Amino acid sequence: MNLSKQEFLNVGESAKYIQDKRKLRAELETEMAKFLANGGEIKQAEIQVHKTNHGTSDTYRKLGCRCDKCMQWALKAGVVKTTQLKGVNA
Repeated sequence: MNLSKQEFLNVGESAKYIQDKRKLRAELETEMAKFLANGGEIKQAEIQVHKTNHGTSDTYRKLGCRCDKCMQWALKAGVVKTTQLKGVNA
């Protein structure tokens, strides 16, 4: 193989990175074995539902909520002038 100096260094760094990852993985496996041996349990993570507070600037601007409560806030705050959409004849 005819590698330049930079390519040689990159290969060396990637080999060291792989060795470090293997070492960390082995340490993690031993720690998990100890944890489980001492009666530890692995639990499924729970998904937490984000509860929005409707009628605020964050829900209207950042989350893009257009429910009636948020639209009333936008009218009061002067963010929008009307609840009618352009081009809709209703």
